[in-house]
Amino acid sequence: MDIGKSIRVALAQKNIRRADLAGKLGCVRSNVTQMCTTGKVRSETLKRLADIFEMSVSDFIKLGED
Repeated sequence: MDIGKSIRVALAQKNIRRADLAGKLGCVRSNVTQMCTTGKVRSETLKRLADIFEMSVSDFIKLGED
């Protein structure tokens, strides 16, 4: 499970920029970049990410699996 990869794949699939995702999450772009790099997110943020990308948490997580 690579949450950072899940974010990167979802961004590419939905054609959303990191800055736009940051705005939807209420944070700055560097926070999104850090999430993409480290893959560390709180459970609340994981749920919000899945909601933003209009998928279930399990489907969002699967994006990061090889």
